Amino acid sequence: MGYISLIPLECLLTQIQQQPKRMLDGNLLIEDMQKYKFQFGFIYNNVAADALVFLHVTPYILAIATRDTNFYFEFELTKNFGVLPIMPPKLYKDFLLAFQVKYDPNHKFTPRDFWTFFLSNIPSSITNTKYVNFKTIVKRNPNIEERNALKFIRFLPHGASGHKVTEKNLDKTRRLLGEQAYVRCKSENISTCWSI
Repeated sequence: MGYISLIPLECLLTQIQQQPKRMLDGNLLIEDMQKYKFQFGFIYNNVAADALVFLHVTPYILAIATRDTNFYFEFELTKNFGVLPIMPPKLYKDFLLAFQVKYDPNHKFTPRDFWTFFLSNIPSSITNTKYVNFKTIVKRNPNIEERNALKFIRFLPHGASGHKVTEKNLDKTRRLLGEQAYVRCKSENISTCWSI
């Protein structure tokens, strides 16, 4: 089974490389251009999610976290932005649960279904860019760390901003999104934003 090409990511990268280091473009957040990572939101099967693309690691990594259900997935991308259209059984099961995919006797869901959708929902261009102000990205609630019913909203990469992800945030990430998300966020200096 061959790779599915996510070539629009390469087109975005070409545009991003010509932009300021930190900017916000509608749903597309470009952060820390020295590391070439960017993110965008999408909705699949009525489930909102954030996609975060890491292009400074080998292989490239596409991280996806669902909002409100607290699932986190990582997929390896080839240098040509290809992704395998298969998933290991546990990942597949969690993916179905995260995106609320129901049994359909007329069509068995396959990862290719998702990747075909995802491909058509990658932003095609960058327009109306502006520098990012942290206040435009997330509204902070001073009591959110103490709440129990937290739901993932989005990633908040810090990059060259001088901000650092806190141990408290990393602990919350580990508890709610799992070890893989914790490791990635710690190594990449990324906070996760939550709401109740």
